[in-house]
Amino acid sequence: MTYAVTGEPQYLTTCVRAYGYFQRTQCYATGGYGPDEALVAPDGSLGKSLEQSLDTFETPCGSWSIFKLSRYLIGFTGDARYGDWIEQMVYNGIGAALPMHGYGRTFYYSDYMLGGCRKIYYEAAWPCCSGTYIQDLADYRNIIYFRNRTSLCVNLFVPSAVVWNKDDEEIQVEQATGFPESDTTTLTVTPSKAVAFILKFRVPGWSRGVAVKVNDSELNLAGRPGTWATIDRTWKRGDRVTIRIPMELVLKPIDAQHPNRVAAVYGPVVLVQGGETIVARNPHT
Repeated sequence: MTYAVTGEPQYLTTCVRAYGYFQRTQCYATGGYGPDEALVAPDGSLGKSLEQSLDTFETPCGSWSIFKLSRYLIGFTGDARYGDWIEQMVYNGIGAALPMHGYGRTFYYSDYMLGGCRKIYYEAAWPCCSGTYIQDLADYRNIIYFRNRTSLCVNLFVPSAVVWNKDDEEIQVEQATGFPESDTTTLTVTPSKAVAFILKFRVPGWSRGVAVKVNDSELNLAGRPGTWATIDRTWKRGDRVTIRIPMELVLKPIDAQHPNRVAAVYGPVVLVQGGETIVARNPHT
């Protein structure tokens, strides 16, 4: 907020570097962080924590802080890559939290310890996550779409609708999707009259081979992972954009020092074991 108030670049630089440091050294495949509610040295301590720590702090509080940092950085810089961390926490953080129970009983920790994993309720009533759980949900409306003077940007692929007033012209965009169970989302554009503007969507950093149609026509977009793909045209009522984002199963190591301690990740979603024991092999080792 100091940067938002003063505009002094060193404060933005600090936030950008903090984002990069967390991504490189502190994050599990889920996007969460904080074994024993602490930061760790980038020396294999993150992977080592799976041997000794029951509380990896995959909390509503963590989701809330990530939503805030990432959405401010998108607004300050215009860079799409910050939306990837938001997406991870929508599905693996607050989106995977245990439901709140009565009397303040709230999800607090994830346990990723080797040999068994579980979600854990706080042992007493009303932890800090009782409040941030609700704030996370309220923040959804701030992290799906972004805008500037000329563009409407789609950050998350979730069923939703947005109304944008551009130069006194009302534009509605409705998004229908089953993502991430489906790899396709459809945007229907409904302006009050034909109007020119730029529609952007985030190309996830994990994606390869994004395909786009406007109505029934294929577009050749130069959408690199981690950037906005851009569609600049005059939009008419009922125009439809179909975006396909193929997903594949990958094994993601926890850190460089533990290349065989991996999570199974499909698109933005970290998978969990259901039922019988499975043995996975990292194809890169």
